[in-house]
Amino acid sequence: MKTKLERTITALFFALAAFSCGQLASAETIKTPDIRYATMPGVEPNLLSLDVHAPKGAKRAPVLVFLHGGGWRRGDKVDEGAQSHARFYTAHGWIYVSANYRLSPAVTHPAHVE
Repeated sequence: MKTKLERTITALFFALAAFSCGQLASAETIKTPDIRYATMPGVEPNLLSLDVHAPKGAKRAPVLVFLHGGGWRRGDKVDEGAQSHARFYTAHGWIYVSANYRLSPAVTHPAHVE
């Protein structure tokens, strides 16, 4: 579990990063869903995929890669929290990548990230 100081530093990092981009980007976002980043026998393709959200016309934009919460047991790249983050970051000029991964109890650590 993160300490209060670690949570504060993390929040400040993301706040500074989000607002360091200057002007707000175009309101239009291009979403490229379900990009497979790996193939494994017996693993549902959705669990090995990611979605990319980018402001229309983005060039040389910073990229944030988001792994949903859920204690390695639940969650999905399209959960409302991830979608809310995507809207926020793309509105500030960022490219936002939301990835899925294999979940427990089907796998145990470190297989989640292999």
